[in-house]
Amino acid sequence: MSDTDSIKTHPELAQNFEKIQTLVAAEELDHETLLKLVTERDQLIQQQLGLLSGQSLQLFCQSELDRHHYIQTEVAPLFEQTSKQLAKLMHSRKAIKSYK
Repeated sequence: MSDTDSIKTHPELAQNFEKIQTLVAAEELDHETLLKLVTERDQLIQQQLGLLSGQSLQLFCQSELDRHHYIQTEVAPLFEQTSKQLAKLMHSRKAIKSYK
């Protein structure tokens, strides 16, 4: 994402997005922190939607929609990977129980 997008974005929201970018780029995903940041992001967006109107609202919405798509694209594979790991764990537990 380009830094020019932050021109249309509230500073706290831009910081939140940077934290999310850093988190998803990390070697190991901290799911709890990601949930916290995404929840915070939603609250910040809701606040801005209540404050803006007209062209400012339109620019804000487009900018944040682009960021939303970026987050979805980056996070979806991570959740898929986690889901596969969980499925393996559940399968292993089931196998262990059958040997008892």
